[in-house]
Amino acid sequence: MTALQSAIVALLDEGSIEPNVAAAALEAIMQGEATEAQMGAFLAGMRTHGETPEILAACWGVMERHAEPIAVGEVVDLC
Repeated sequence: MTALQSAIVALLDEGSIEPNVAAAALEAIMQGEATEAQMGAFLAGMRTHGETPEILAACWGVMERHAEPIAVGEVVDLC
């Protein structure tokens, strides 16, 4: 069973997951290893059972590692 499948099963059976499990599931999604149905099930499960600050922080770390830096040149703050 993949990390994403384990996360979905945990959300369905237990109603919650640990931050490291959520991060592993998001890692699989970010690497393109998930089907659309798996992504939908994971995100719906997360929304249904709620996201904790710890889970959000773990997922943010995954997204940050996958972020691509962009060069924007000179910018001016208009706010």
